[in-house]
Amino acid sequence: MYSIALLGNTLIITVICTDSTLQEPMYFFLCVLAAVDIVMASSVVPKMVSIFSSGDGSISFNACFTQMYFVHAATAVETGLLLAMAFDR
Repeated sequence: MYSIALLGNTLIITVICTDSTLQEPMYFFLCVLAAVDIVMASSVVPKMVSIFSSGDGSISFNACFTQMYFVHAATAVETGLLLAMAFDR
């Protein structure tokens, strides 16, 4: 599912950046939303796969804090972006 999410969001970003007819604010918002989704998935999944593969369920404080920062920052950006998209329409 992680690779499908990365592939799909990368495809969205690539299509929006290369197609000149999609150079409108709503498509830029969708491009940033896809990038935020990549950041959100990439901040959680690698450690989760590491825990499942090694069986070691521990995480250091710094790694936990960094992971929490990226999840909450991506959520804040996503919320602000959805608000901007609502005002744009």
